[in-house]
Order: sequence, then structure tokens, then C-alpha cells
Amino acid sequence: MNVLHREEVRFFLLSNLRKPVTQPLLQGSIERLQAAGRTRDSEGLRTQKTAYRQPSRHLINWIQLRNQFLTNINHNPLQGTLAMRCLIFALVLGLACASTAQAGAWLRSKGGGFTSTSVSTNAARELSTSFYLEYGLSKNFTLGADISYGVDRTSFQEGSGIAFLRFPLGPTDKTNKWAAHVGVGARYLAGFYLPAAEIGVSWGRGIQWRDKYGWVNIDTSFNRARAPTEDRIKFDGTVGMGLSERSKVMLQMFNTFEGGETFTKLAPSYLFSPGGGKTTLQLSVEIPLAGGGENTLKLGVWRDF
Repeated sequence: MNVLHREEVRFFLLSNLRKPVTQPLLQGSIERLQAAGRTRDSEGLRTQKTAYRQPSRHLINWIQLRNQFLTNINHNPLQGTLAMRCLIFALVLGLACASTAQAGAWLRSKGGGFTSTSVSTNAARELSTSFYLEYGLSKNFTLGADISYGVDRTSFQEGSGIAFLRFPLGPTDKTNKWAAHVGVGARYLAGFYLPAAEIGVSWGRGIQWRDKYGWVNIDTSFNRARAPTEDRIKFDGTVGMGLSERSKVMLQMFNTFEGGETFTKLAPSYLFSPGGGKTTLQLSVEIPLAGGGENTLKLGVWRDF
């Protein structure tokens, strides 16, 4: 969800937390959004004067979902409690399941694997968690799962989950490694699960700088889910370098193309592996470069098994 859509949704949530959104209410809220935009313009805080001209298609679709969701809650108050319990469970899962970053083009050996978990937050107290799993079924097939869940400052919930199978494209003993994956799962939006499918291609190779060794990896994916969600294309790049036996640095760039818009984040990370090296701790900051958003602090745990 882009910045404008988020701002629209937050506006409606803050104004009408437990009321279904009717057409008169929608029109009145849009007029207030337009007035807010003009106020920002006069203060020199916003230059896009047409930003609030009319509600976005995303917002209309979301309102329809939200009205149904509120109706369900009114008929079943336990649903709201269950949603909060799901969030608590996601946080516990995130902290309990540890691991290494996504392997991209590298396949897991038979019987081996890893988990990767992170918890992120920002100054607005928005919270998100992610869980990533890979397990080697055989030399040429790796089974995995990629799950994410987030709650913003207005308690708007969204997430996704994909179970996938990765396989090599070409020889696995070459310097340049290529792999593809196919997966199925769902996206979660305001209390609804929408079936989704995904395909992707990854490339990676090891690198050396002086006496240091590292890696570079590029992951691409195309995800399609049932309406009202939009097709999502991701193009992510990673460069990592070992500083010592226990520490590494990593720089990632995340690019997401969805709904005709582009969202880009830059994420430098410091990685430290205490003990025997099977567990790695990650401290990262995600900095938005395009599409808006706020700086985010991320704590991650990786674990090989």
C-alpha cells in the first residue's frame, strides 16, 4: 500500500474507527482530505495539490473489505480479540524461530536448511514481522516458506505467505548460479485471505575483495493474488562481505512495483555470529528512497540447521 493510500486509510480509521463507510461519509471525508492537502500546500509542506482530488481505486476496494470486516466483528466480537492474538503469536514465532538471510540462487543440501526471522518497527510504532524457511529436499530441490505480517498505527493489518519450491537453472557447480522458484499461498488484507501464486528467478555468486570474501545476489519475483490486491513485482539486490569469522556487513536494496507505483528501500545491516556460528544476529535500518514511508529499525535472527 503506497503512502497516499495509507494516509487515506488512516484518515478513515481515525475518523470512523468502528463505523462502516457510507457514500456520504466517503464524500465528506474526501472533502476534508482535500482541505488538509490545501493546508499543507499553504504551509509549504506539500506540493502535489491534486493528491486528494478523488479517492483511489485501492481505497474504494479496501473500504468494501473493511465494511464487511466490521460487520463480521459486530456479529462476532471475538474476531477482534483473535486478530490481536494472531499478532502476538506472530511476534512470538518471529522471536522463537531464528536463521540466515534468504539464500537466493543457492540451493540447500539434502536435509539441511535455515530459518530467517525479523521484527521491525519505526517511530510511528508500526510493527511488522517476517519468517523465512528453506529445507533441502534433494540436491536439486529446496522447499521453502516466506511469511510476513504487519500492523500500522491505525491497527490496519496486512501480510502474505508463500510456500515455494526452488530448483536450479543450469549447472550448480558454476561461479554464477541461477535458480527459479514457483509458489502458492495467500495475501492477508484487513481480515481476509486472498489466494496468491508466485514465480521468481534468482542469480548469485561469491565475490572477493582483498583478503575478504562475500557474496552478491539478485532476487526477482512476480506475485498475483485475487482482487482487490494488485500484481506485485519485486527486484531485490544484496551485497555482503565478511569482516571476520564472526561478523559481516550487508547492503540490500528492495524494489517493489505495485499498482503502477514504485517503492524502494535501502537496508544496511551488521551481522554477528556468536558461539559456533550457526546462529547469526542482524541489526538493520531500512531507509525509504522512493514511494514514501519512514525509517525502520529491524532486528533479525538467522539460524542454520
